Amino acid sequence: MRIVIDGMFPAGGRFDPAFVPAGWNATKADANVYREVIAPFCRGCHSSFESTIPNTEDPLAFATAESVRTRATSVVDHICGSGPLGMPTAEITTAQFFSSSARAVLLQWLGQPGACAPAIDAAP
Repeated sequence: MRIVIDGMFPAGGRFDPAFVPAGWNATKADANVYREVIAPFCRGCHSSFESTIPNTEDPLAFATAESVRTRATSVVDHICGSGPLGMPTAEITTAQFFSSSARAVLLQWLGQPGACAPAIDAAP
């Protein structure tokens, strides 16, 4: 989380809305996914995940593009198939995510494009 905060506020200065962590700068596509999807819809919660193993990143922290790519099936399942327990978990964030292009951008980048709507809880 420290890397994200330091990057968003370099040298304690003004907020840098264009900040993209090094782990998301390997390609233009990676950086775009970070700016269009991770930063606005995932970073708030996922950057708080910390590994209990020294000198390692928790893969759920989404610190790198590769950490998300390696979990592509799980990410898609949590977005498209987990109902009210899916991602994003915050109500307003979910509404904004599904009314934006973020879902399509992420699914395309993960190589799993297609229609996906938030799953509705079928229980009475």
